[in-house]
Amino acid sequence: MFYGYEKFPQRIQETPMRQSMFIFFVIVIVGLAAICGIGLRNNHNSALKPEIKKAKMYAPPANMKEREQIAKDWLDAAQDVATTLEAKEAVNWVQEHQAPAYPVDNGGAMLVDDPKKDTIGVVVLMDEDKILCDYWRQMIEQKGVGLRYISGDRMMQFRPTKCTAKMKGLFALHECVHALDDAMHPEVAKNATKETSADIQVAGELHAYMVQKENTTKVFGVQYQKLLDRKVEELYGMYQRDGKKVGGSAYMSVQPTPALDDVCGKPASDMERGLRDSHFWLFINMSLIDRHMDDTEDEKRTAKLSYIENEYRQAGIIE
Repeated sequence: MFYGYEKFPQRIQETPMRQSMFIFFVIVIVGLAAICGIGLRNNHNSALKPEIKKAKMYAPPANMKEREQIAKDWLDAAQDVATTLEAKEAVNWVQEHQAPAYPVDNGGAMLVDDPKKDTIGVVVLMDEDKILCDYWRQMIEQKGVGLRYISGDRMMQFRPTKCTAKMKGLFALHECVHALDDAMHPEVAKNATKETSADIQVAGELHAYMVQKENTTKVFGVQYQKLLDRKVEELYGMYQRDGKKVGGSAYMSVQPTPALDDVCGKPASDMERGLRDSHFWLFINMSLIDRHMDDTEDEKRTAKLSYIENEYRQAGIIE
Protein backbone atom coordinates (compact mmCIF):
# COMPACT_ATOMS: atom_id res chain seq x y z
CA MET A 1 0.00 0.00 0.00
CA PHE A 2 1.22 3.49 -0.77
CA TYR A 3 0.67 6.35 1.61
CA GLY A 4 0.74 9.94 0.45
CA TYR A 5 0.91 13.55 1.47
CA GLU A 6 -2.27 14.52 -0.32
CA LYS A 7 -2.53 18.11 -1.41
CA PHE A 8 -0.22 20.92 -0.47
CA PRO A 9 -2.61 23.55 0.93
CA GLN A 10 -0.17 26.39 0.49
CA ARG A 11 2.17 27.13 -2.39
CA ILE A 12 5.25 28.75 -0.95
CA GLN A 13 7.24 30.87 -3.33
CA GLU A 14 11.00 31.13 -2.94
CA THR A 15 12.36 34.46 -4.05
CA PRO A 16 15.96 34.60 -5.32
CA MET A 17 18.10 37.17 -3.56
CA ARG A 18 20.01 39.88 -5.35
CA GLN A 19 23.59 39.00 -6.15
CA SER A 20 25.47 40.30 -3.15
CA MET A 21 22.93 39.04 -0.65
CA PHE A 22 23.12 36.12 1.75
CA ILE A 23 23.31 32.82 -0.12
CA PHE A 24 21.23 30.00 1.28
CA PHE A 25 19.51 26.66 0.88
CA VAL A 26 17.47 27.38 -2.18
CA ILE A 27 20.60 26.61 -4.20
CA VAL A 28 21.67 23.58 -2.23
CA ILE A 29 21.06 21.06 -4.97
CA VAL A 30 21.00 22.09 -8.56
CA GLY A 31 23.90 24.42 -8.94
CA LEU A 32 24.53 28.02 -9.73
CA ALA A 33 25.73 30.25 -12.50
CA ALA A 34 27.96 32.50 -10.42
CA ILE A 35 29.38 32.64 -6.90
CA CYS A 36 27.00 35.27 -5.59
CA GLY A 37 24.03 34.89 -7.90
CA ILE A 38 22.20 32.67 -5.49
CA GLY A 39 18.78 32.38 -3.89
CA LEU A 40 17.60 31.54 -0.43
CA ARG A 41 15.54 28.58 0.57
CA ASN A 42 12.25 29.25 2.11
CA ASN A 43 9.73 26.94 3.53
CA HIS A 44 10.35 25.07 6.69
CA ASN A 45 6.99 26.18 7.98
CA SER A 46 3.50 26.90 6.83
CA ALA A 47 0.45 27.52 8.96
CA LEU A 48 -1.36 24.74 7.09
CA LYS A 49 0.19 21.32 6.63
CA PRO A 50 -1.00 18.21 4.83
CA GLU A 51 -1.18 15.00 6.82
CA ILE A 52 0.21 11.65 5.80
CA LYS A 53 -2.77 9.48 5.04
CA LYS A 54 -3.83 6.56 2.94
CA ALA A 55 -3.67 7.49 -0.68
CA LYS A 56 -4.75 5.78 -3.84
CA MET A 57 -2.20 3.55 -5.45
CA TYR A 58 0.63 5.32 -7.22
CA ALA A 59 3.12 3.35 -9.25
CA PRO A 60 6.69 4.32 -8.27
CA PRO A 61 8.87 5.81 -11.02
CA ALA A 62 11.01 3.51 -13.11
CA ASN A 63 14.19 5.08 -11.69
CA MET A 64 13.17 4.61 -8.05
CA LYS A 65 16.35 2.68 -7.23
CA GLU A 66 18.45 5.55 -8.54
CA ARG A 67 16.48 7.98 -6.39
CA GLU A 68 16.92 5.82 -3.31
CA GLN A 69 20.68 5.74 -3.89
CA ILE A 70 20.83 9.53 -4.19
CA ALA A 71 19.01 9.90 -0.88
CA LYS A 72 21.27 7.31 0.72
CA ASP A 73 24.36 9.21 -0.45
CA TRP A 74 23.11 12.42 1.18
CA LEU A 75 22.26 10.77 4.49
CA ASP A 76 25.44 8.66 4.56
CA ALA A 77 27.44 11.86 4.01
CA ALA A 78 25.66 13.42 6.99
CA GLN A 79 26.50 10.36 9.09
CA ASP A 80 30.18 10.71 8.18
CA VAL A 81 30.46 14.33 9.38
CA ALA A 82 28.29 14.11 12.49
CA THR A 83 30.84 14.46 15.28
CA THR A 84 28.94 15.97 18.21
CA LEU A 85 26.42 14.00 20.22
CA GLU A 86 23.57 16.26 19.11
CA ALA A 87 24.49 15.87 15.44
CA LYS A 88 24.77 12.09 15.73
CA GLU A 89 21.39 11.89 17.42
CA ALA A 90 19.79 13.92 14.63
CA VAL A 91 21.29 11.92 11.77
CA ASN A 92 20.68 8.57 13.46
CA TRP A 93 17.07 9.51 14.10
CA VAL A 94 16.49 10.34 10.44
CA GLN A 95 18.24 7.17 9.29
CA GLU A 96 16.05 5.08 11.58
CA HIS A 97 12.76 6.78 10.71
CA GLN A 98 13.10 7.53 7.01
CA ALA A 99 11.27 5.71 4.23
CA PRO A 100 11.75 6.06 0.46
CA ALA A 101 9.15 8.29 -1.13
CA TYR A 102 8.48 9.83 -4.51
CA PRO A 103 6.54 12.79 -5.86
CA VAL A 104 3.04 12.36 -7.23
CA ASP A 105 0.37 14.79 -8.34
CA ASN A 106 -0.01 17.35 -5.53
CA GLY A 107 1.82 15.28 -2.97
CA GLY A 108 4.16 12.40 -2.27
CA ALA A 109 3.79 8.66 -1.77
CA MET A 110 5.89 6.46 0.50
CA LEU A 111 7.11 2.97 -0.28
CA VAL A 112 5.97 1.54 3.02
CA ASP A 113 2.98 -0.60 3.95
CA ASP A 114 2.10 1.00 7.25
CA PRO A 115 4.03 4.19 8.04
CA LYS A 116 4.34 5.11 11.68
CA LYS A 117 3.37 8.50 12.97
CA ASP A 118 6.97 9.73 12.97
CA THR A 119 8.06 8.22 9.64
CA ILE A 120 9.84 10.69 7.34
CA GLY A 121 9.24 10.39 3.62
CA VAL A 122 12.51 11.02 1.75
CA VAL A 123 11.77 12.33 -1.73
CA VAL A 124 14.38 12.73 -4.46
CA LEU A 125 13.29 15.15 -7.16
CA MET A 126 14.32 14.65 -10.77
CA ASP A 127 13.76 16.94 -13.75
CA GLU A 128 11.02 14.72 -15.14
CA ASP A 129 8.90 15.38 -12.04
CA LYS A 130 8.08 18.88 -13.28
CA ILE A 131 5.10 17.56 -15.21
CA LEU A 132 3.39 16.18 -12.09
CA CYS A 133 1.97 19.45 -10.79
CA ASP A 134 2.77 23.13 -10.31
CA TYR A 135 4.19 22.56 -6.83
CA TRP A 136 6.90 20.16 -7.97
CA ARG A 137 7.58 22.21 -11.10
CA GLN A 138 8.24 25.28 -8.94
CA MET A 139 10.53 23.32 -6.64
CA ILE A 140 12.58 21.99 -9.56
CA GLU A 141 12.74 25.12 -11.71
CA GLN A 142 13.76 27.52 -8.96
CA LYS A 143 17.51 27.79 -8.77
CA GLY A 144 18.82 25.11 -6.49
CA VAL A 145 15.62 24.20 -4.67
CA GLY A 146 15.82 20.67 -3.37
CA LEU A 147 17.66 20.04 -0.12
CA ARG A 148 15.30 20.72 2.73
CA TYR A 149 13.11 19.32 5.43
CA ILE A 150 9.53 20.57 5.49
CA SER A 151 8.36 20.92 9.07
CA GLY A 152 4.96 19.46 9.78
CA ASP A 153 4.94 17.45 6.55
CA ARG A 154 7.59 14.96 7.69
CA MET A 155 9.11 15.20 4.23
CA MET A 156 12.78 15.54 3.34
CA GLN A 157 13.67 16.49 -0.22
CA PHE A 158 16.94 15.92 -2.06
CA ARG A 159 18.17 16.46 -5.59
CA PRO A 160 21.27 15.26 -7.43
CA THR A 161 24.17 17.68 -7.22
CA LYS A 162 27.91 17.99 -7.55
CA CYS A 163 29.26 18.51 -4.07
CA THR A 164 32.31 17.37 -2.13
CA ALA A 165 31.60 14.70 0.45
CA LYS A 166 32.17 16.68 3.65
CA MET A 167 30.19 19.73 2.58
CA LYS A 168 27.42 17.50 1.28
CA GLY A 169 27.22 15.88 4.67
CA LEU A 170 27.19 19.18 6.54
CA PHE A 171 24.39 20.54 4.34
CA ALA A 172 22.33 17.40 4.97
CA LEU A 173 23.10 17.49 8.69
CA HIS A 174 21.34 20.86 8.91
CA GLU A 175 18.14 19.26 7.59
CA CYS A 176 18.43 16.29 9.93
CA VAL A 177 18.47 18.69 12.90
CA HIS A 178 15.22 20.19 11.64
CA ALA A 179 13.69 16.74 11.30
CA LEU A 180 14.54 15.71 14.86
CA ASP A 181 13.33 19.06 16.24
CA ASP A 182 10.04 18.50 14.42
CA ALA A 183 9.72 14.99 15.81
CA MET A 184 10.50 16.01 19.38
CA HIS A 185 8.07 18.95 19.29
CA PRO A 186 5.30 18.10 16.80
CA GLU A 187 2.93 20.51 18.51
CA VAL A 188 5.03 23.47 17.33
CA ALA A 189 4.25 23.01 13.63
CA LYS A 190 0.75 21.76 14.36
CA ASN A 191 -0.17 24.86 16.35
CA ALA A 192 1.65 27.37 14.16
CA THR A 193 -0.31 30.37 12.98
CA LYS A 194 0.41 33.10 10.47
CA GLU A 195 1.49 35.30 13.38
CA THR A 196 3.86 32.75 14.96
CA SER A 197 5.24 30.78 12.00
CA ALA A 198 8.06 33.26 11.26
CA ASP A 199 9.35 33.15 14.85
CA ILE A 200 9.18 29.35 14.81
CA GLN A 201 11.08 29.16 11.54
CA VAL A 202 13.82 31.53 12.65
CA ALA A 203 14.32 29.73 15.98
CA GLY A 204 14.59 26.40 14.15
CA GLU A 205 17.11 27.82 11.72
CA LEU A 206 19.29 29.21 14.49
CA HIS A 207 19.42 25.84 16.22
CA ALA A 208 20.26 23.99 13.01
CA TYR A 209 22.98 26.48 12.10
CA MET A 210 24.60 26.30 15.51
CA VAL A 211 24.79 22.50 15.31
CA GLN A 212 26.12 22.77 11.77
CA LYS A 213 28.72 25.37 12.78
CA GLU A 214 30.05 23.25 15.64
CA ASN A 215 30.39 20.20 13.43
CA THR A 216 31.90 22.15 10.52
CA THR A 217 34.63 23.41 12.84
CA LYS A 218 35.32 19.90 14.09
CA VAL A 219 35.35 18.39 10.59
CA PHE A 220 37.79 20.94 9.11
CA GLY A 221 39.77 21.50 12.28
CA VAL A 222 42.07 24.21 13.54
CA GLN A 223 42.66 25.89 10.17
CA TYR A 224 38.94 26.48 9.70
CA GLN A 225 38.70 27.92 13.22
CA LYS A 226 41.70 30.19 12.61
CA LEU A 227 40.18 31.52 9.39
CA LEU A 228 36.85 32.04 11.14
CA ASP A 229 38.57 33.90 14.00
CA ARG A 230 40.42 36.16 11.59
CA LYS A 231 37.27 37.03 9.66
CA VAL A 232 35.36 37.73 12.88
CA GLU A 233 37.99 40.27 13.91
CA GLU A 234 38.02 41.82 10.44
CA LEU A 235 34.25 42.27 10.61
CA TYR A 236 34.49 43.66 14.13
CA GLY A 237 36.97 46.19 12.79
CA MET A 238 34.34 47.32 10.29
CA TYR A 239 31.86 47.84 13.13
CA GLN A 240 34.38 49.91 15.06
CA ARG A 241 35.34 51.92 11.99
CA ASP A 242 31.72 52.77 11.22
CA GLY A 243 30.64 53.29 14.82
CA LYS A 244 28.10 50.46 14.67
CA LYS A 245 26.98 48.39 17.65
CA VAL A 246 27.33 44.62 17.40
CA GLY A 247 23.86 43.16 17.69
CA GLY A 248 22.30 46.19 16.07
CA SER A 249 22.36 46.83 12.34
CA ALA A 250 24.43 44.26 10.45
CA TYR A 251 26.46 44.01 7.26
CA MET A 252 24.25 41.76 5.16
CA SER A 253 26.33 41.07 2.04
CA VAL A 254 28.12 37.74 1.73
CA GLN A 255 31.84 38.09 1.24
CA PRO A 256 33.24 35.29 -0.96
CA THR A 257 36.11 33.60 0.85
CA PRO A 258 38.54 31.92 -1.59
CA ALA A 259 40.76 31.03 1.36
CA LEU A 260 38.21 28.37 2.26
CA ASP A 261 39.52 26.36 -0.70
CA ASP A 262 42.77 25.80 1.19
CA VAL A 263 40.88 24.61 4.27
CA CYS A 264 37.87 22.74 2.88
CA GLY A 265 39.13 21.79 -0.56
CA LYS A 266 38.02 23.10 -3.92
CA PRO A 267 34.23 22.95 -4.33
CA ALA A 268 32.77 20.57 -6.90
CA SER A 269 30.40 23.22 -8.23
CA ASP A 270 29.56 26.92 -8.10
CA MET A 271 26.51 25.93 -6.06
CA GLU A 272 28.70 24.38 -3.38
CA ARG A 273 31.03 27.37 -3.32
CA GLY A 274 28.18 29.82 -2.92
CA LEU A 275 26.46 27.81 -0.23
CA ARG A 276 29.68 27.14 1.63
CA ASP A 277 30.62 30.83 1.61
CA SER A 278 27.15 31.92 2.73
CA HIS A 279 27.25 29.56 5.70
CA PHE A 280 30.72 30.80 6.59
CA TRP A 281 29.44 34.39 6.56
CA LEU A 282 26.58 33.44 8.88
CA PHE A 283 29.03 31.66 11.21
CA ILE A 284 31.18 34.82 11.25
CA ASN A 285 28.20 36.94 12.30
CA MET A 286 27.08 34.48 14.97
CA SER A 287 30.62 34.33 16.39
CA LEU A 288 30.87 38.12 16.28
CA ILE A 289 27.78 38.38 18.49
CA ASP A 290 29.17 35.81 20.91
CA ARG A 291 32.53 37.55 21.26
CA HIS A 292 31.86 41.24 20.89
CA MET A 293 28.31 41.86 22.06
CA ASP A 294 28.53 42.91 25.70
CA ASP A 295 25.15 41.62 26.82
CA THR A 296 23.51 38.62 28.45
CA GLU A 297 23.29 35.25 26.73
CA ASP A 298 19.57 35.75 26.22
CA GLU A 299 20.22 39.09 24.54
CA LYS A 300 22.87 37.52 22.32
CA ARG A 301 20.41 34.84 21.28
CA THR A 302 17.85 37.52 20.47
CA ALA A 303 20.43 39.31 18.33
CA LYS A 304 21.17 36.12 16.39
CA LEU A 305 17.47 35.50 15.82
CA SER A 306 17.06 39.07 14.60
CA TYR A 307 19.97 38.66 12.20
CA ILE A 308 18.47 35.55 10.61
CA GLU A 309 14.99 37.06 10.51
CA ASN A 310 16.31 40.16 8.74
CA GLU A 311 18.05 37.99 6.15
CA TYR A 312 14.86 36.07 5.54
CA ARG A 313 12.71 39.16 5.28
CA GLN A 314 15.06 40.87 2.86
CA ALA A 315 15.04 37.75 0.71
CA GLY A 316 11.23 37.52 0.74
CA ILE A 317 11.38 34.25 2.64
CA ILE A 318 9.04 35.48 5.35
CA GLU A 319 6.72 38.47 5.32
